[in-house]
Amino acid sequence: PPCLLHDLPVMSQPLSPAEIGAAAAAANPNKKKIILEEDFVVGETLGEGSFGAVVAAVEKASGRQCAVKILSKAHIVKEKKERYVKVERNVLSMCAHPNIVALYKTFSSPDNLHYVLELCPNGELLGAIQRVGSFTFPVARFFTAELVEALAHLHGKGIIHRDVKPENVLLGRSGHVKLTDFGTAKVVTELVGNPGMRVRTNSFVGTAEYVAPELLTDKETCMASDWFAMGSIVYQMLTGRPPFRAKTEYLAMEKVKAREFHFPVGFPEEARSFVDGLLVLSVADRLGSGAGGADDIRSHSPFFDGFDRSTLEQDPPEIVGSGLKEDIDRRDAAKRRSRGLSPEEASAVLAAAGASASEPEQPTAGGSAYDDIPLAPDDEQKQWAVLLNEGERIVKTSLLQKYKGFSIKSRQLILTDKPRLLYVDTSKTLVKGEIPWEDDLAAAAKSATSFYIQVGGRKYVFQDKAGKEAEEWVRLVEVLKAKAKK
Repeated sequence: PPCLLHDLPVMSQPLSPAEIGAAAAAANPNKKKIILEEDFVVGETLGEGSFGAVVAAVEKASGRQCAVKILSKAHIVKEKKERYVKVERNVLSMCAHPNIVALYKTFSSPDNLHYVLELCPNGELLGAIQRVGSFTFPVARFFTAELVEALAHLHGKGIIHRDVKPENVLLGRSGHVKLTDFGTAKVVTELVGNPGMRVRTNSFVGTAEYVAPELLTDKETCMASDWFAMGSIVYQMLTGRPPFRAKTEYLAMEKVKAREFHFPVGFPEEARSFVDGLLVLSVADRLGSGAGGADDIRSHSPFFDGFDRSTLEQDPPEIVGSGLKEDIDRRDAAKRRSRGLSPEEASAVLAAAGASASEPEQPTAGGSAYDDIPLAPDDEQKQWAVLLNEGERIVKTSLLQKYKGFSIKSRQLILTDKPRLLYVDTSKTLVKGEIPWEDDLAAAAKSATSFYIQVGGRKYVFQDKAGKEAEEWVRLVEVLKAKAKK
């Protein structure tokens, strides 16, 4: 089976880096030691996180394409994340399913742990949403059906994922859903058959825009918490934006607790009651929390009316945009333009965009929603003024994680109107480096939180965990780059 583990034993107690390596060797004393550089042809970096990186690779012996997740032992121990590594490995070993990413094998080197995983070359669901804006109803329904099957399989084994979000839903080689990232999962076998049964949790895990309200109000979680998160994903697939979007994580969580969201004009009627039933504050009343569990979701009408589940074995439908996100953006832009105008002028602007003053405006997740390049607030200008040249102004700045190999540093990234890109050690208010602004400079988002800037053969990788503004960073860099060429 694809989920068999070959090298690493279950860790019942935290281990030092040396002990982790010794345990791996002891588990298979007669087996040839696997060495990444010798046994795999390593390709491009697919992603980088707090523990390490994920690279594309081809296993030489089998010719199998795969993704190798490389985890720094020292960082795992330093950050006391042994339990998360253990949980992810154990959950993947329990879960062979077409809609869950497969773990082929694990092995250890002196410095790192390696998970050899199924390669999902079509990237994250989030990326697919961003490419087309918003999905048509048939596309969103198909991916929802596959996500239901993945979560139902987990729940059948007493596993709560606890961080279901578009970044953790990959699209496999044929485009099918592959749920991933199980480091924060919780295994409680007593929950099998009791989807609404709640258990206490001692730590906050998850992502603000998708977290279930019971975790925020009562520090409890359950299988139905995953269904709440799925409801947010369905909404996002259909509108291009999560329902509880806000400028900060705190405000997003306040919206979750207040159930503050609305269905925009044009939201598919077939999906309204489905999403409404999933995004319920009371666990007992939430769709999927009853004795029927996932079956209640599978049989929902009208969402799954006429849906043939046997089609899940076929290729997914082509991902095409519905145009709803563009409609929402156009109406929101009209509302912003109408501010400060006379009632007659405002009405004309709104009418031209098909907007209504009574429809709530979709909030922006930080950054600018305007076409012109904004400047950072005055307090940020003053805070970093000592680092700027005369007449130079800050366009954007944030405290980010900067990655270099397995080194991770907190750095204040500053983009100015000159343009310049500085990264700063905030503890000393010291510029640690400046990214050269050359003609070949390019920026790209890898996810909602991660982006890179490449110039002169060097790649600078950053992660914006709090603001999720990777796309906005890339947009501003590209706009300033275009202006600098004029």
